[in-house]
Amino acid sequence: MRVGKEHIEVSWRKRDDLGLEIVGDAYGALKINDYWAKDVQRGFMWWAETFAQKVWAEIGMFHNSQSVFRLHTETELIRGSGHHADYELALASVMNDSTLSAICYEKERDLYTLHSSVYFSHDNLDLYKKLFLGAMALQIDDAQRISRELSRTIKAIPAMSEHPEHGLRTQADPILGSTERFFVPYGRAESKWMGVPDEWKRVERAMDRQASSFESDHNSYLKAVFPWSIGEGVVELYVSANAPHPRLGNGLLLQLKLPLELPPERLAHTAMELNHHERAEWLRCHLLGSWGFDEGRLQFEAFIPNTSFHEGLLEAQSLAMAIRAQWVSEQFDRWVNGVPA
Repeated sequence: MRVGKEHIEVSWRKRDDLGLEIVGDAYGALKINDYWAKDVQRGFMWWAETFAQKVWAEIGMFHNSQSVFRLHTETELIRGSGHHADYELALASVMNDSTLSAICYEKERDLYTLHSSVYFSHDNLDLYKKLFLGAMALQIDDAQRISRELSRTIKAIPAMSEHPEHGLRTQADPILGSTERFFVPYGRAESKWMGVPDEWKRVERAMDRQASSFESDHNSYLKAVFPWSIGEGVVELYVSANAPHPRLGNGLLLQLKLPLELPPERLAHTAMELNHHERAEWLRCHLLGSWGFDEGRLQFEAFIPNTSFHEGLLEAQSLAMAIRAQWVSEQFDRWVNGVPA
């Protein structure tokens, strides 16, 4: 396959490194039809129906005596059509009940996408692999749902596309509708994070090191606070197995709330800026969830469905939120006070 005069790297099929192995495993796990896919740099793009999803691995970086690979899954959502700023409030509002994807804007393509990313190493491969696959499947369904809602409410133009060789797909892939067929039924059972006290004890030990203070019921709920670099207040982390998702049912909710009260338009714009930075920068906190706002406060929200339960995931994702708390405080310090990055 060629683009111009350059060959596209298709070595994910050879699985030459851990990142490409995961790309290949994702391709097989979702049973993607070769006819509706094409290879891209260190990954693939495919069409489950009319929205393109791209999955790829960055080149590994050496960190803490091992190679770390950042894996991305991204689905095209709506076109900016030269008015992308006018959509920010509506977009941030629909992410109030986020699952595992952030809404990001690509200036070069004037395009909004749903985006998730995970930092993989051999140490966390078993912990995050199923969660990454879940993010891929949910992202495809979410793109369909969100684009329909926004085309109805703000007349946004869905970013529908077709395969460059085989045209428009008229029969949807079975992955569409997986939310109702797979995630929702499992969500009707009690949260998998209820009644696992050893899991909550590990989180408490981690927060004892990371947070300024915390409180926990040792079974289903934890609140931790972290320093805030500008003005008064603290960054608050809420982790709960008692807060069902409106579509997916039971699971694990994680929210990081900032002590900022701004007009809705400003909150929406800031949320999009933070999503953009998290997508573009190497931060070591997985982008599983989205910045948005609720009750006048800027927040990052993620929901992990019951189907993605894994021992140790509660601690790992809580620590990722602690890393995000430190990063976002530093980011606002740079914005407000001009502190060098």
